[in-house]
Amino acid sequence: SLVAVDNFSGVSGGMNGDSAQLGGAYAGSGDATDFTSGGSGVQRSEVSDSSGVGRYELLAISHTNLDMSLDVLHTAAPAATIGSYALKQGICFRYVDANNYAIAYLAAYNGITVGGNSYDNKIFIVKAIGGVRTTIASSSLTFTYGPATAQTLRVVATTAGAVGVYRNGTLYASATDSVFATGGTLATGAKLGLYDENTDSDAITREYRN
Repeated sequence: SLVAVDNFSGVSGGMNGDSAQLGGAYAGSGDATDFTSGGSGVQRSEVSDSSGVGRYELLAISHTNLDMSLDVLHTAAPAATIGSYALKQGICFRYVDANNYAIAYLAAYNGITVGGNSYDNKIFIVKAIGGVRTTIASSSLTFTYGPATAQTLRVVATTAGAVGVYRNGTLYASATDSVFATGGTLATGAKLGLYDENTDSDAITREYRN
């Protein structure tokens, strides 16, 4: 059944504490103004995040089987010197606590040609157990990821331990892991929502919609 819906139209200023159309209020990590209203959704422009220490805005929704979609984009092209896979935008799910959760994200860029809009990107599925992050699946793909080119990410997770990540309707990364299956550490999540990370100094704005 449907447990959360939001086009972020109800966000005013900082996102933290604002309510989704369905699913309750958001609670985040980091500064209260990390995610703010802007564009056609919510945005984040912070820079120089520590690697593996991104920012979240989560809804307190208990879930097992999951089918969640989110549109992500950049509002401008990055600098030619941007770090490899420095920008990460995606979905946090099966969140139990700050040390145990899963994220699926689209990472950009690597080997870019800014003028020609040739961007090498990658989709990752990552689990965190006891504070240790492990990539359980990834897939490389080349396409124009910005400026202002929305990409639809969809995460499907089951109680059998299977997780799949889609971009614009096509499956790009999938895995089966016992931590997601019934009885596993991440069999049931207490929260789900947005994930953002920028390890570069380029203040490119990342946007989230729908």
